[in-house]
Amino acid sequence: MSDVAALLDTGAWTLSASRRAVTDARRLEVDVRELMLTYRAHRFRSISGGGAEPALPSGDGAPDHLRARLRLLVTRHEVPRIYAGYNAARRACDVCGREIVKGAHEYEIAFSALTFTLDRDCFGFWQAELLALSRR
Repeated sequence: MSDVAALLDTGAWTLSASRRAVTDARRLEVDVRELMLTYRAHRFRSISGGGAEPALPSGDGAPDHLRARLRLLVTRHEVPRIYAGYNAARRACDVCGREIVKGAHEYEIAFSALTFTLDRDCFGFWQAELLALSRR
């Protein structure tokens, strides 16, 4: 009978130690996540996708002044990092100047020396200019 009681005591102690370890691990996970979001928020970007692709404009889909501004943002020498997500802050498109409403698609294009933000339409125009440049 004493062997059974000792095994039950050992099992109860092991179970309580396991529960403490799980609780501590959850607390540490929350602490680490808060620290990462506080000090490295720029590394966590919202990613969108799976929806309809933005329509690429035809040859005369964008006004000439927008195409001219976009040509300044196209480079042959560097592949940019592109972050796509939903707008969470009040911000304007760097090409057309229109406000990107909260919750709308926005695209951040990051080169080593330049970063700009585009709305969905201007991003489609930018892609078309990149494609046109690669064909030349």
